[in-house]
Amino acid sequence: QRLADTLRREGALDFGSQMSLAARVARDHPEVGLSERERFRVVLLDEYQDTGHAQRVLLSALFGGGQDPDLAVTAVGDPMQSIYGWRGASAANLPRFATDFALPGGVPAPRLELLTSWRNPPEALELANVSSEPLRDRGVTVSRLRPRPDATDGDVRLALLPDVEAEREWVADRIAAEYAAALAAETPPPTAAVLVRRNADAAPVAEALRARGLPVEVVGLGGLLHTPEVADVLAMLRLAADPMAGSAAVRVLTGARWQLGAADLKALWRRAQELAISGRFGVSGAVTDPDALDDALDSALPGEYADQAGLADAISDPGDRKQYSTFGYARITALGKELASLRERLGQPLTELVAEVERIMGIGIEAQARVDSRGGIAGREHLDAFADVVASYAGRGNATLSGLLAYLAAAEEIEKGLAPGEVEV
Repeated sequence: QRLADTLRREGALDFGSQMSLAARVARDHPEVGLSERERFRVVLLDEYQDTGHAQRVLLSALFGGGQDPDLAVTAVGDPMQSIYGWRGASAANLPRFATDFALPGGVPAPRLELLTSWRNPPEALELANVSSEPLRDRGVTVSRLRPRPDATDGDVRLALLPDVEAEREWVADRIAAEYAAALAAETPPPTAAVLVRRNADAAPVAEALRARGLPVEVVGLGGLLHTPEVADVLAMLRLAADPMAGSAAVRVLTGARWQLGAADLKALWRRAQELAISGRFGVSGAVTDPDALDDALDSALPGEYADQAGLADAISDPGDRKQYSTFGYARITALGKELASLRERLGQPLTELVAEVERIMGIGIEAQARVDSRGGIAGREHLDAFADVVASYAGRGNATLSGLLAYLAAAEEIEKGLAPGEVEV
């Protein structure tokens, strides 16, 4: 009920409500379909197996039923690729298309099967047909794939390896060998794709490929918030906004810019204890997040120091410089000045605040200067994509920094960290 009330107050619709309302309009008001058929004389429906009931009603009311004999409607789909049943999609919509969009006189629409693969060798198609055989046994009426008439032979290789790390190395070695051979022969380097079952496997595979000097783009990972430059900006934002953001503090302190060592981090943790902010409640009475901070400290320090620590306050007031190394104290105080400067700007527009964080950290210049081993410039695609996300959120009338951070935290958990920027490879 709270969700429905919020949507109504904001004048917003979720996808299901939007489809339902549109379907009712199309079904109950024939003049709407007449208007749309006058505008669109050729209708192409892609991935039709992913449509739900409301979409089927909407489309058939607008363009189906043989209402216009000169209207051309085509749907493309594959019932074996119907993977969105959990959100209401029905592969049964595909066979129903023939009757929903019947020809004048009620004759079912003709069906054409696209079974010839123009980009796969026969060996790969044979493997695909064998793998999909159980689906046919369950009654899916789809014929077997076949190669193009002049298809060249392919090469299918299997490897049984002791663990996932060995598998990644094997895959990376195979692709790197093909790439090196092309460069040696002065031919255009090949393109390659690595398919993974889980999104969590994509980043480690990409790292294995990059370690061999190969240009890599991760497609569909949704890891914008996990790219190093964006993660650093986000950590600095969280640290400036929330003194109790211990995990963000640890990332900033131990990151590539400040590189605080374990001894200095331990001393800073002790200073936090001295400031009496290591218990359950912080100076403002806010409860710290012990689990997140424990994980962050555990990654940088031995487990005995993984306590609830308000490191941000210790950064602002590090205490006796003798407790730190010379370089460590200088870095902590410099970071403290940056944080103080940022906190003075927390009230400015979000887009300007994020740009200021990027400027202070110098991370945009670093990203643009980073060059991979093949001579290609990595650029600031991810930073620009993050700026677009911030600008989109800032367009709301009630946008705040705390709201932005909460939105990004939800996106990190639910939307796999948002879509990354497009990298030219």
